[in-house]
Amino acid sequence: MGVGPVVSYDPDGNEYVMQAHDKQFPVESLATLGQRMKKLPKGWKYHTRITTEDLVLDLKPDQTIYAVGDEFNQYYTRPPAGK
Repeated sequence: MGVGPVVSYDPDGNEYVMQAHDKQFPVESLATLGQRMKKLPKGWKYHTRITTEDLVLDLKPDQTIYAVGDEFNQYYTRPPAGK
């Protein structure tokens, strides 16, 4: 198995899933990206995990979408509650 979804957690425990990464970071390197982060906000955590099914973000136009970027231009979206 390879690297699964890359996720970050905010201090409140909300999960943010990586949706895009810079070409300087091939998928195989994402498991150790967190070790290189120097600007991760206080209380945030970074890790990868393996899943057995695809993660589908079914985001509606009228729904608030929470997204953040990191210092390496990777972008993370918070799945809607219940996902």
